[in-house]
Amino acid sequence: WGRRGNGPPYGFNYPKGIGVDPDSRNVWVVHQEIGAPDITVHRPSGEFLMQVLEPLRRDAVAFRDGEAFVLASGTITVRDAATGAEKRRWGGVSGRNLGIDQATGNLYVPNGNQVRVYSPTGTPLASLSGRPA
Repeated sequence: WGRRGNGPPYGFNYPKGIGVDPDSRNVWVVHQEIGAPDITVHRPSGEFLMQVLEPLRRDAVAFRDGEAFVLASGTITVRDAATGAEKRRWGGVSGRNLGIDQATGNLYVPNGNQVRVYSPTGTPLASLSGRPA
């Protein structure tokens, strides 16, 4: 589903990231291209549900406990996964992708030759270099 174009509900202009909410199974498509819808949310069948406005260049999305964590231009915005409403945000995050440990809620953001670890509220916890000890 979807087609090339920059207008919702089905226009996809260089989608950058994608995430599936494990609770609802809704698919969040993160668009990078200027003029494209920011984030579109669809049912697994492709049916359009909503557009989520994110003013920064969007990179990735991941989910935990009913929340969508959107990484965009060095900022993580936490949104209600059901409504898209912003709940909280923090900046100073360098990277273009993210993963969430479902057990702890910690976020892992790769950047260059390291991975930075943040708590679910944005507190920096660690920087992993990937180099052997």
